[in-house]
Amino acid sequence: MKKLNSSIGRRSIALLASLLLGLAAQAQTTTPNVKVDILGIGASSLLGGPLTDKNGDGLDDIGGATDSTWDWAEITSSHEPDFQGGENSFNIFDHKVGGGNDKWCCDDPTPGNPVWVAVKFKQAVSLTHFTFACGNDTPGRDPTDWAIQGSNNGTTYTDIYRFFDVNVPWTDRNQVVKFTLPFAAQPYTYIRYIAYDTPANLHQVNEIEYFGTLGGGSASPLKNGLVAYWNFEGNFKDQAGKFDGTTVGAGSIPFVTGKPGFGKAGKFDGEDNYVEITGGEPDDLAFAGGSMTVAAWFKVDTFDTSWQALVAKGEGGNWRIHRRGGEQGMAYTGGPSGDTPTGKDVSDGQWHHLVAITDKDAVAFGTALYIDGVLDTQRAEPQVLSSNGKRVRIGDNPDTNNREWEGEIDDVAIWSRVLTESEISQLYANRTGKALSELLGAVVGDTDKDGIPDE
Repeated sequence: MKKLNSSIGRRSIALLASLLLGLAAQAQTTTPNVKVDILGIGASSLLGGPLTDKNGDGLDDIGGATDSTWDWAEITSSHEPDFQGGENSFNIFDHKVGGGNDKWCCDDPTPGNPVWVAVKFKQAVSLTHFTFACGNDTPGRDPTDWAIQGSNNGTTYTDIYRFFDVNVPWTDRNQVVKFTLPFAAQPYTYIRYIAYDTPANLHQVNEIEYFGTLGGGSASPLKNGLVAYWNFEGNFKDQAGKFDGTTVGAGSIPFVTGKPGFGKAGKFDGEDNYVEITGGEPDDLAFAGGSMTVAAWFKVDTFDTSWQALVAKGEGGNWRIHRRGGEQGMAYTGGPSGDTPTGKDVSDGQWHHLVAITDKDAVAFGTALYIDGVLDTQRAEPQVLSSNGKRVRIGDNPDTNNREWEGEIDDVAIWSRVLTESEISQLYANRTGKALSELLGAVVGDTDKDGIPDE
């Protein structure tokens, strides 16, 4: 670190008025599916080369925040906006882990009056992971309700990662913990650390390092409106949010080798097992009065029961994707008008891709079913989705009995909007297919390209 050997006085560069408008606490739950790794204790465990100071030569002294050695356009904070001083807030970017001016301390955050440090980058950044080093003092000063947020105007912020738990991830003082996001975040010009609460009266944090792609990378539009995503890689966890699934039935649902490049798939026996989405509230996935899209890869082992359900919310004005009666094709109901007509025969034991859409505005159709990248069947009239208090099921219909799927299912995703034909083509990828995690820019490694994340 370069040091400034003269005292030039504390320089407040905070723009408090505009940023205070974005302080409202967002959903109070820890962001799911984020990989957490303890890297070690002290500055030697930091990764180095963060987006804030890629060369590690930032001037971390009084007034140094405006020096050109830092890779930001601007930095502001709610309290103590400078380096050094009395454990000032910008010390969280000085590449040091320890006591005194190696850390930020000791203002007292509350949900109504949080503390924060915001960095404005010279261009948008898409975060993939970050590190957080806890303080050296009493654990009562460690934040138990905090977030990393993004903004493109410096006023309205969105949680990229939220932590809300009395059980903190670090196990020792001055410990460096790495948080890896399941997918690259949307591009933001401003990145902010904000703390809403601590167990005791004061707050401390030693160091934060941000990592990702400058210029926003190639963040996929497919992330827009994505509500839930189950990739079936050995579990039924929602990789996009809170909608984890639970196996129901006498036997377990085995995970078998899926479509090439996709890793595992769930194999459903058509008897009495299915996946019930137990995360969230029952009607969170109803999309009542709105638009929606469901996409999935599937294989039919046997069509031996009429109306076998692939994914369903229920009957009536609710949505469901299923075999159409006793025919050999699929149908979609996305509102009160009933099923789309039967499309192509999919009972050939091969992998097929399906996209089911309800468009509340009926721009090109009211409901539509795409099979293998092509519009297969549709209904023209507008639809109004309703709700029924039932939980979504994968491999069954919650409103009827004995409609269990017999075959394989993989890569199921739900959006709160209408996918475009271009996006549907991306998913189908000319029959070879691409896992949604790949298209979203998942930040987990997959060295052997088998669709299964590296250990």
